[in-house]
Amino acid sequence: MAKSTNKIIGLPFSEFEAQFFEEAQKKDPDVQAEKCFQARKARLIPSYKQGQELFTVSVFLGAFKMVEEFRKTILEIVGMKKDNIKNNGGIFVYTEFCPKAIKGQCCTESRVDGLILVVKAGKIVDAALIEAKIGNNPIEDKQIEKYLSYATDLGIEKFITISNEFAIKPEFSPLAKRIKLGGVKLFHLSWSHIMTIGNMHLYNNELGIRDPDQVAIMGEVMDYFQSPESGIIEFKTMPERWKEFFDAINQDNSPSEELLLETLSGWTQLINSLILQLSRENSRIVKGREQKKPEAYIDKMKERLKSSKELFAEIEMKPNAWVEIIASPKGKQIVASVAIEVPQKAKVATRIKALKAIIDKCREKGKKKDFHKGLTFRVFQRNKQLGDSCNYSKLEILENLEISPNAVFKIEYRYELNSAEFYSRKKFVEEMQKVVKSFSDNLIEHIEFSKKTESNTKRVADAIQTTMPNQNILETDKNEN
Repeated sequence: MAKSTNKIIGLPFSEFEAQFFEEAQKKDPDVQAEKCFQARKARLIPSYKQGQELFTVSVFLGAFKMVEEFRKTILEIVGMKKDNIKNNGGIFVYTEFCPKAIKGQCCTESRVDGLILVVKAGKIVDAALIEAKIGNNPIEDKQIEKYLSYATDLGIEKFITISNEFAIKPEFSPLAKRIKLGGVKLFHLSWSHIMTIGNMHLYNNELGIRDPDQVAIMGEVMDYFQSPESGIIEFKTMPERWKEFFDAINQDNSPSEELLLETLSGWTQLINSLILQLSRENSRIVKGREQKKPEAYIDKMKERLKSSKELFAEIEMKPNAWVEIIASPKGKQIVASVAIEVPQKAKVATRIKALKAIIDKCREKGKKKDFHKGLTFRVFQRNKQLGDSCNYSKLEILENLEISPNAVFKIEYRYELNSAEFYSRKKFVEEMQKVVKSFSDNLIEHIEFSKKTESNTKRVADAIQTTMPNQNILETDKNEN
């Protein structure tokens, strides 16, 4: 039997395999089980009962090993070595990995759901442990702390948690501030994020899977992930104290730090679920505004809540099309808005006609032919709103403004809810999904955006934050056809 060692990084893969209890017994029948590893090779079609957590984990790891493009994306997200992998022979995946075995059987208290090994030239060069949950089961702090100690003992520097919870970014694990990491890098992937990656590789031409057999495998895996048996569920409800949070805001009381973080976590999960939903439906990468540090994001949200009592987010629905999403308790509104570009050097009247032509194109190609009636238009110049806002039927009024070439045109869609809908944890999520999807389907998909449009969006962001909802909006012509 090969010499036993705790550290596996740098270990010849043959020696690692030799330390599995079944293999060690072949050479030494008297070997002590507690000195050996135990695990099961992950299978695309596992022997676990369907609906069990480990069944879903095994399907994921099986697809991870077999589908090259899917694997490379996951490896990149969690910072694992991939450049040296010429084929899937360099990747080994396991379920029910036990750093210590007891009496020849895997101890459930010591069992980690998954293990990924990256092997180069016969040696293990990288590894990650995985702990996953399905359904509404949460990731448990104490369990992960124990498993992180295993990672440290084994010399493994990466640990991945997977559940139906969302994180701002994979490296911003919701557990990071609550537990001791011990030098291990902690990543979190939601099952929805994994599904989005799979669907992106299936349906996006630029990210497509080259091998037809692997396309078939990925398609079957995605079908299973979308079934109830997988235990993968979409984000459906806001946090339990959703109304309590806004009650405090509306009364000019600062919510407790715990309540603030709970609400921002729910808001972030909702926005991420919308981003993943749009990515799947449009077969392209949709993303949120880059947040380098969770603390900076929280501080920015605090400032917005203090100045305007709103929750906000930014979503790049297509390249350079940055859409701001706002939840405003004052008017019980969900607001989606975007800056668009019209010819800068043309006369004002020509620019307004160009703006109208853009909307008319959206009317023609959009799914909801009267969507334009709910839009509001604003002009921003030097970061200040110029004149009044107006609706589509009153666009000609903007011709009377002294609009400079650098002025920015902003389109807003405001959707009003009643109090019961806005404060309902489930209904609010449903209405957000409708608003964002409608804004995408009926407007964003039919407008061309450039790099200049993105910079314009940033220029007017501060001005829009200080503009009160429905301020000086000219009413829509009720007789408009």
